[in-house]
Amino acid sequence: MKFNINKLLKLKIRSKLVIAFTALSLLPVLIVGSIGITTNIKSLRQISINNLDHDLMEIKKDLDLFFYGIEDKIFFLISSLFILIALYLFSRIKINLITQSRKYFRKSKPSQGKRKFSTK
Repeated sequence: MKFNINKLLKLKIRSKLVIAFTALSLLPVLIVGSIGITTNIKSLRQISINNLDHDLMEIKKDLDLFFYGIEDKIFFLISSLFILIALYLFSRIKINLITQSRKYFRKSKPSQGKRKFSTK
């Protein structure tokens, strides 16, 4: 069975030529357009990935700086705490030394009476 387009479309030759030239001129436009769209999508996808990587690196850098600052503050507080503990312990030792020395000197005081020196 043959398929005859002339029987299906009863058009004049002029109309058939217009349809043929239109179809032939649209075919390259569609091919070039589809290639352009796919390359444009690929390049936009790559650009967006690069931008996201850059933003991610900036956020990572900011977080590193933030946590480094917190780490410095924690180390400062810990060292301050150690200094305060050392000062507290030193003051406690100093107070204990003072009280012990007072007790020692009270025990070892000479008698309050007159001293008699023997001269022989």
